Amino acid sequence: MKSLATWTWISRVRERETLKLYLEHAKLVLGVLEHAHRALVAYSSNDKQALEAEWSEVFRLEREADSVKRRILVDLATGVFHAVDREELTRLILVSDDVASRAKAWTRRLELATYNSIPRTLLELLVKMASRVVEAYKLIIEATSRLVAGDSKSVLEIC
Repeated sequence: MKSLATWTWISRVRERETLKLYLEHAKLVLGVLEHAHRALVAYSSNDKQALEAEWSEVFRLEREADSVKRRILVDLATGVFHAVDREELTRLILVSDDVASRAKAWTRRLELATYNSIPRTLLELLVKMASRVVEAYKLIIEATSRLVAGDSKSVLEIC
């Protein structure tokens, strides 16, 4: 029985360490989302210079997030984790990576699009959607921070 308790304790410690690393990744993804949102605003204002600057930041932050993602996946592959925890953490990091990749893709498409080719009403909706994605991702970071702190009850409230 002692070895099972020890195993569970080690697994939980490793899970928290990985969640802390995930928070690092999530903050980079949030940066990608915020700059991608600003890129939409710049495009809708016909501010080519701002769009270019935002694209550069999106590209840089997404690359950094990819680097952290790889570290997490190596940790999950080699660390002591319960199989269910490993699967859930892997899914979490891959979905977050997809969010960053999609924001990068929409920013890249904006840079390639001809100005005034996207109807103004559609642009306004896209800006609003991007803003809501940023807000939703902030909630994910908040929920994860509380999970790391051991406050699982408030995590459910956030969700």
